[in-house]
Amino acid sequence: MFSGFPCLRRPGVVSVLLACCLLITPMVLAVRQAPSAKAQSLGGGSYRVMASVFGIPDDDLVGEETSSGHVLAPYDRLVALPACTESSCPWVPAGTGTEGQWGPQTACAEDNGLCWVEVTSLDTGACTVAPVLDRGPLFVEDNWWAAPENRSYRMERGLPAAEAVRDGKDVGFGPGFSDRGYDLQNVFDYAAAIDLAAGTWSDIGLDPDQGIGEVEVRLLWQSDTHHTDACGEYGNARTNDWVNLRAGPSTDDDVLTVLDSGDRLGIIGGQRDGFYPVVHDGLTGWVFDDYVKPDGSSRSGAAVGVVTEHLNLRSGPSTADDVELQMPAGSLVVLTGEEENGFLSVAFEGTEGWAFADYLDTGEGFGEGGGGDGGSARDAAKTTDSVNLRAGPSLGDEIFLVVPDGAGVLLTGQEKNGFFSVDYQGTKGWLYGDYLSTVRTVAEDLNLRAGASTDEEIFLVMPADSKVAILGSEKNGFVPVRYRNREGWAYSSYLE
Repeated sequence: MFSGFPCLRRPGVVSVLLACCLLITPMVLAVRQAPSAKAQSLGGGSYRVMASVFGIPDDDLVGEETSSGHVLAPYDRLVALPACTESSCPWVPAGTGTEGQWGPQTACAEDNGLCWVEVTSLDTGACTVAPVLDRGPLFVEDNWWAAPENRSYRMERGLPAAEAVRDGKDVGFGPGFSDRGYDLQNVFDYAAAIDLAAGTWSDIGLDPDQGIGEVEVRLLWQSDTHHTDACGEYGNARTNDWVNLRAGPSTDDDVLTVLDSGDRLGIIGGQRDGFYPVVHDGLTGWVFDDYVKPDGSSRSGAAVGVVTEHLNLRSGPSTADDVELQMPAGSLVVLTGEEENGFLSVAFEGTEGWAFADYLDTGEGFGEGGGGDGGSARDAAKTTDSVNLRAGPSLGDEIFLVVPDGAGVLLTGQEKNGFFSVDYQGTKGWLYGDYLSTVRTVAEDLNLRAGASTDEEIFLVMPADSKVAILGSEKNGFVPVRYRNREGWAYSSYLE
């Protein structure tokens, strides 16, 4: 929280995504022309309104606190509405008469303490749910969903004050101005009633570069709907394997329950240390990101990813292709649907190209790797637990640092005593192979061959219990591997 202000601090208005805060000065800039359809109440707690996106690189909000105290993460899942709710303004005691300075408080929280909305894109038809954890975007005091007699301003239900002010109306702050001093009539070409974090925006199939879009919002407390029953099914994600629901974001935290593969759940925030905060069947906890598939990750057209470290955007799917530009850590990219050699086709700020997948968080468990390219997928691995990065290939060598569970590393080509040489975020050293996801153990003496069949030349015999690095996909029952700087093919049934 910044000086008691009830919304996210936005240090500068540098894009179309202008929003709710007290700490910025409105600026005149060009914005995209928004659809002109008038907001309306559809009944049953549903409204057709304009939405904007936040938590993208241009607004510098990732890492800042929302009005609820939630720290905004990349690819986060939450929404902002321009009035207090029990989740976004918990410090305001309902009925005390102090609500006026923060906006009217809305009693809406479910038993998990969160207020939820269902959002459907009119462009894609995709639907998702998200909790209300902030106030905004253009007004911070406007309960546009209330009956006219209960509204902050004398307007019909469902019509945001931002929309009326954009058209020149004076609601008490001067013609065309919002309650936070935004000149909506002259500076803005849109009037957003709700702000969606980047993950929620992607979950309904929208491109973050679009900035604004028309949506249908159902306020679940008005329709007497639990968020697990919205969108026709539970939550906004599903598990892809059996996984522990833990009390905190680490493998040291208590296991609350075990989720089945395919279970639906609701993501209620951004990733932390490789875990998603989720709700499932009345329980709130944390699930390892490799085992969660957010709905947005499977949307066609405009799913997005987050760059986890500075990353080259290349003209093709290899390190031999030209570097078009470098994308800073935290950048959002649009996934354009192709995958080759461990690279994904993406678009970044209007430039299309290819980016190394291990350094993109797409919501499907890609790693949180080190900087640069990573070379190619055959050189990448992911830690399966916290593990010491050592100066040499033995337990007696100096420990440089501890690589966290789920981190991406680069395999740099050497193997000795079960250790592999790696590069982790620019620090080179050795990791024990049992803690690397692409490293396997030879179950019994095994031939390393020149190709993927028993007719191919045998280079050497790899002894039982030795370690190999998996370099690619299986073919004819064989997988490409690296053993002691020698690459070849090994029969997969003999690799543990």
